[in-house]
Amino acid sequence: MKNRILLYTQAELEAKTDIKFTFEEIKKGTKVVKIVFYVTSNAKLGPEGVNDTEFIDHEDTIQLLARFEVAKKVANSLIKTYGEEQIRSNIKYVHEKKRNAEVTNMAGYIVKAIEENYAYPKIF
Repeated sequence: MKNRILLYTQAELEAKTDIKFTFEEIKKGTKVVKIVFYVTSNAKLGPEGVNDTEFIDHEDTIQLLARFEVAKKVANSLIKTYGEEQIRSNIKYVHEKKRNAEVTNMAGYIVKAIEENYAYPKIF
């Protein structure tokens, strides 16, 4: 179990997500009776992370919105209404806000940012 599941999953999570984990085996004699997991942020995912600007520029728009938990139906509607350029520029804007820990509901904030074009506000 350790080699086929735990170590494999540990490597996959660390390589592909913003979290990672370590674990401790609690033994009685030679038998493992408990496993304690320690989940932490994957600080290693810096500029090469799944949400960086370069990734935003090259990812398919539907998949990009899905990564930020925007429903597929909503994503299709946004693309038809606002176009891919406005969507990408506003996702970059929201990504910067998220990096500064100002956003809690990512999907809702992205939809509102696209609809109101936060990246390029109108000047009156």
